[in-house]
Amino acid sequence: MEDKRSFSAAERYKTLETDRQGPLDRARRNARLTLPWIMPPDGSDAQTELYDPFQNVGSRGVNHLGSKMTLAVFPANEPFWRHDADEYAADELSDEQVVEIRKSLSRYDRTAMANIESSGDRPKIDLVNKHLLVAGNVLLDIREPTLRVFSLDSYVVVRDSRGKLIELVIKEQVHPDTLDADVRAQLKEEKDREVKPSAEKDMLDLYTHVQLQEQMYHGFQEIDGVHIDGSDFVKKPDDLGFIALRFTVIDGQSYGRSFVESMYGDLDTLETLTQAITDVASAAARVIFLVRKNGTTRAYDLSKAQNFDFVPGDANDVTVLRLDKAQDMRIAYELAQKIEERLGEQFLLRSSATRQAERVTAEEIRYVALELEDALSGIYSLLTIELQLPYVRLRIKQMKNLPALPDDVVKLTIVTGLEALRRGHEMQKLRAWTDGLSQVYGPETVRQYIPISAYAKRLGDSLGLDLMGLITSEEQALEKKAAEEVTSTAIQAGPSLIQGAMQDASTQEQA
Repeated sequence: MEDKRSFSAAERYKTLETDRQGPLDRARRNARLTLPWIMPPDGSDAQTELYDPFQNVGSRGVNHLGSKMTLAVFPANEPFWRHDADEYAADELSDEQVVEIRKSLSRYDRTAMANIESSGDRPKIDLVNKHLLVAGNVLLDIREPTLRVFSLDSYVVVRDSRGKLIELVIKEQVHPDTLDADVRAQLKEEKDREVKPSAEKDMLDLYTHVQLQEQMYHGFQEIDGVHIDGSDFVKKPDDLGFIALRFTVIDGQSYGRSFVESMYGDLDTLETLTQAITDVASAAARVIFLVRKNGTTRAYDLSKAQNFDFVPGDANDVTVLRLDKAQDMRIAYELAQKIEERLGEQFLLRSSATRQAERVTAEEIRYVALELEDALSGIYSLLTIELQLPYVRLRIKQMKNLPALPDDVVKLTIVTGLEALRRGHEMQKLRAWTDGLSQVYGPETVRQYIPISAYAKRLGDSLGLDLMGLITSEEQALEKKAAEEVTSTAIQAGPSLIQGAMQDASTQEQA
């Protein structure tokens, strides 16, 4: 394979831009009708005036669905993963040892989550989800404590037929003031010119090239055609620090397709209809009076007349300009409403998905919500493999206050996203099962045959709760119940015992 120093990263980036052009054009087209700032046109900067859509269904849907995905894969104030003892390793330990190990691992995960929450990665994860929905591709850089997000117009990738990352080239602009002194000295020596502090227009192009060689990722950085000394690195696949995400996986293609692309037809039609309805409504809102040319009424007298003034003239001489397009606009409006409802269902907007009726039951709302959640199972499973697991592993390795865990004893699992959907279905089935038994045999009979502790544990697991120390065993529950019965008997028998003792004392005194 070609040595990494024998070619220019800038030239390689320019070569791979051809394969990226199609996905990039689609991303900019999708962003135009949803969130234009996600993928602005080529050559845009902070002063560029972006397109302002006539409808807000696209932007509202992307913001809503992006936030929903963020809460699903990155829940607030609780770990979205769980370290647990391996099943085979746990078989060789006692129950007390397993309980202690799980307590320590739970404390370990809470500490790691506190560190992640303080890092400020949550807003960046929300931005990542919006890029996935609109552009279908996004790149994460987790090599430093601050998470960086690169849009599709900032990098190029090459994947094999199985989707594995083979080559990655990132292009970014850096200010000369941010470069180290030795880097500026090297640029001066190589380019025979001094790199001085300059204005923003003199930003330098920094390229980062990564390539898979013999199951290891080799990388280096280049500025203005100069290979930067000391920038070379060799990383294992799990320690690379770059995560190239796709919304959909297509075998044989280096880039994925977006969510908005699947509904672009409806978005484009709704945009056209909304623009037409807006233009006609603006024209209809104008009030223009027509005065007969040879009539007795003068337009000047009408324009100067005040309220309750008397003006000489004939009412038949004055008419109002009207647009007879009400029927045509009603057809356009009804079609726009139907398209908006379809888009609302796709974006999981509850108000659009719920049946429009006077009485909608809570069970019907829960069923619709669960059905819509199932529609995201594919992206949840993909984010679990390509985002959540690599992200957690990399972030925990970077934490100095946490020790490394043995992989042969401790297993890392994701408990949100697709796993949460599975637990939600289990909870629905569990409740339906107990409700059915209660209707046939009665609640009292069901309580006799279903252990409360086991049912509480199943219900807590389906909700993703940590039940450590919350559920007592059956033996402890029986002992507590027996103690309460003894105490209750003593309390009930107390007055009679006291009265009997007083009578005995009175009898003895009389004797």
